[in-house]
Amino acid sequence: MLKIIETPEFTATCPVEVPGGAPGQTFRATCIAIGRAEIEQLLLADVAGRALADRVLRRVEDVVDGDGTPLPWDDGLRALLLDQLWFCAALRNGFVAELTRARRGN
Repeated sequence: MLKIIETPEFTATCPVEVPGGAPGQTFRATCIAIGRAEIEQLLLADVAGRALADRVLRRVEDVVDGDGTPLPWDDGLRALLLDQLWFCAALRNGFVAELTRARRGN
């Protein structure tokens, strides 16, 4: 049986290279799945991934400040992260990898 969900959500683990940061960092992002045509349109309009990130991002986990204190998810953190090229690129890559992994599994 194939179950169709109107707006499916999934969590992607996104490797990220933060300028000046330690190697091997990751964050987990909860995203909504959107159609192939919309993904292509967003990526063509903005290769850096900002438009895609803004459209699909619902929540981020595993983000801490310089002292290691977890940062709560709110509009301020969302805006801060979406303003960073390295974050948007990592989210774009993790989003596409998770979507294609899920599709291969179907």
